[in-house]
Parts: sequence; structure tokens; C-alpha cells
Amino acid sequence: MKKIFVVLLLILFQHEFTFSQSTKTQILWDNYGVPHIYAKTTAGMYYAFGWAQMHNHANLLLQLYGLARGKGAEYWSGQWLSDDEIEQRFDVMGRAAKLYSEQKPEYKAYLDAFVKGINDYAKAHPEAIGNDYKQVLPVTAQDVMAHMIHVLYIAFVAGDNIYTSKREVRGSNALAIAATRSASH
Repeated sequence: MKKIFVVLLLILFQHEFTFSQSTKTQILWDNYGVPHIYAKTTAGMYYAFGWAQMHNHANLLLQLYGLARGKGAEYWSGQWLSDDEIEQRFDVMGRAAKLYSEQKPEYKAYLDAFVKGINDYAKAHPEAIGNDYKQVLPVTAQDVMAHMIHVLYIAFVAGDNIYTSKREVRGSNALAIAATRSASH
């Protein structure tokens, strides 16, 4: 039975990436392309998560961050002009910078590690990124926060009523916690 389990694990996890022997952070991709991250530290996990996101979705990720900056028309084409207007009207980048500055140092370190993983992947694998998306690099923690603001407030809460939305409302689906990780499960 033990041999079968080991063989199944070897088949399931075909790709492995180790960042360094000192941190023992690894990403193992299964046959479905799902990254499984093993890290000794939370910052190491966030770094690997940024790396894995770029590995699996580099162009999409960069496009989302470029759009959250309100620069879609500048980067890609005029079709993004109305989206850019919304991002700029609601000062998404300004709000993102303020939100980032208000984070506790520990959480800032996690965001910074995630962004470092993104940017390090881009440096290590420039061939994996379309030329139209390289102009978004380097990604910043404010870009990540701006995308979060865009998704939660503009897309999720306001939706089609973006011009009639008068206040910020916090969405209920921003975070999921497993019952085993909750004291009140």
C-alpha cells in the first residue's frame, strides 16, 4: 500500500520548484496545474504564491493590475477608456496607497513578499510574458491593493450601478476561513 501511495504522489506532482535550500519553500504542481505551496514561513508562502500566480497566469495577472491602475487605454487600447475613467474617478490608486500605508507591518511584509514573487518570476522568465504586458512591470503592493478595491467595490458592490453608487460597502465574500482554522467552527 505504501508503494502505491508513493507512486501516486510522484504521478500527481510532476513539477517542482524550490526557491532556496535555506527557506525550504517549494511549489509542486499537480497534473491539473494546481500549485501546492510548502513554506516554512508565511512570507515564504506569499512569495511562492506570487510566483505561482505568474507561472500560471502571467499575462492575465499583469492585465488586471494594469487595469486597476486605470491605464488600460494607455497600455492596450481605447476600448479600456471608460474603465480607466471609473478607476480614476474613484481614485483607486490613491485609495490603494492609503490602504497599504494603513496596514500593520506584518501584513505589509506579506504583500511585499507576494509582489516580490511576481516580479522575481517576471525577471526569471521574461519569455513567459507577452510583450504587451511587460509595460505593467514592476508590480507594486499598491497594484495588488488597487485590484482588490476594484473587485470588491467597483465590480462586486457597485456592478452595473457604478455611477449611482454613493458609498463604500464592504462585501461579505472577501475572505473564507476553513472551519478547522476557526475557534467558533
